[in-house]
Amino acid sequence: MSEEMWVAPVVPFTMDGNKVCTDGTHAEKVTGTAMGGLLGCSPYETPFSMTSKLMGLWDKDIGNKPQVVAGKLLEGRIIDYASKTYPNTGAFYKAKDIFGERTGAHRDWESDFEDDVFAGHVDGIVTQNGQDYILEVKTAGIESAKGWVDHPPEHYLWQVNLYNHFITKQDKAYMLLGVMDSNAYANPNGWIPSTSNTFLFEIKIDQKLVAETIQKVRDMYNDTVKKGISAPADLNNPIDQALVQHFRDIQKDDGELNRLAEEYLKVRKANEEYYAKNKVNDDLEATLKDRLKDAMVCKDISKLGKLGVRFSERKQFDFKTADIDGFDYAKYVRVTKVATMTVDKDNPVNE
Repeated sequence: MSEEMWVAPVVPFTMDGNKVCTDGTHAEKVTGTAMGGLLGCSPYETPFSMTSKLMGLWDKDIGNKPQVVAGKLLEGRIIDYASKTYPNTGAFYKAKDIFGERTGAHRDWESDFEDDVFAGHVDGIVTQNGQDYILEVKTAGIESAKGWVDHPPEHYLWQVNLYNHFITKQDKAYMLLGVMDSNAYANPNGWIPSTSNTFLFEIKIDQKLVAETIQKVRDMYNDTVKKGISAPADLNNPIDQALVQHFRDIQKDDGELNRLAEEYLKVRKANEEYYAKNKVNDDLEATLKDRLKDAMVCKDISKLGKLGVRFSERKQFDFKTADIDGFDYAKYVRVTKVATMTVDKDNPVNE
């Protein structure tokens, strides 16, 4: 959970044993991505962490993560590929073809269906013999994609189940998976869908089971989030452990907070000293690597012992041509307010 940037609570809170409590004034709706956490089947969230998030006690800015950036960029491309590759499945439509163009921050989008507890935004629709079916698109790294061998992961299935329950009400839905390696995440514009990296899944849906589970989540939401009381934390779960510690740390009094600041500065100083000692090796490694790579390219050597040179094409956005064509960048700009820690080097906290 420490990989992303924490966003501070938007409401006051207190800790009550293994639960966290607020005045109940902030209650976000349950989206498809929240379902897995609330049901306890997500590898990323738990009932405790998700109810706390919906109560406005934490968030994290993942908008710039390579996986998220790539997913947003390639979603339409993957749907276009499926439309050409699986014509017998039906007609594939992007969300904007059904619900119109969406602009601004994702959390501000109007839900594709109306409900007092649930909300969501589909990626697309597959129309087959006059019937509409939910289409969800995901991207995953090679290791993560191994979890899709038999079927999509359970927390993703509940996202599809939620949308199907409120929108299409069918006994099946569809998911598309684009598998990406590290080079693709670094340069998503160079990733091209193919039979070796893009897969279509038909999802069977038990509507009775889904309806019962959604009611279970609705009851849970009303008993926790709406009342300003989180689900209990599992203190044996690393996700809950980290979040509980986070809540306790940001509730510390001034004296404890100063001690936390001193601890931070000591760790920061130790890291700076370590990096200063090892930077010469980093620089030497980079120099040798570039020198060997250039020599191998010049001599047309593809293999040198354990070393190899691999060539790949990299596509880049041509901003100059886009300016000439009148491309509207503002339409795609996402602005977020971020708090950044600074260190006063002239007047540091006593170490």
